Amino acid sequence: MNRLFQAIANDEVLSERWAELGIARRKAFLYLGLFCFLLVIYSISIPSYVKFLAVEPARGYGFGEVMKPLLGSSLVLALPFGVLAYFDETWRSSDAARVIIGAWVAVYFGISAQHDKLCPMGAVIPLLPFIFSAQIAHTVGTFFQPAKLDDIKSTHRP
Repeated sequence: MNRLFQAIANDEVLSERWAELGIARRKAFLYLGLFCFLLVIYSISIPSYVKFLAVEPARGYGFGEVMKPLLGSSLVLALPFGVLAYFDETWRSSDAARVIIGAWVAVYFGISAQHDKLCPMGAVIPLLPFIFSAQIAHTVGTFFQPAKLDDIKSTHRP
């Protein structure tokens, strides 16, 4: 896997294209690492959720009962977003959104290849709490950045 990362990082054509898009090598590695992490978690949690919906029809369930199986996955998925927002001042929620959607699309196409009649809504439902938890973690990570905490402390000193 390390060779793959090095090959991607040292490719001049890709580096030029990323520079045009405003993506530095460091951010590209963050994108790729987060994408791989999300791919693993999504490929575990989304198929199990689709099976949950198939076995337990949502009729008569409230919103909380339908979202309960996604709570643990949402908390696990929130961690890297909070960490990235805390340690990287250039990391934006729009960066996270691109990676979330890309990983979801990849997993959706993988799942839809296995299930002939998969409704996209069955796979979109788990995406909503994942996005919500990522946004909360990003906000918390951004708020507690060391530079921002220093600014807050300096403004409140007598």
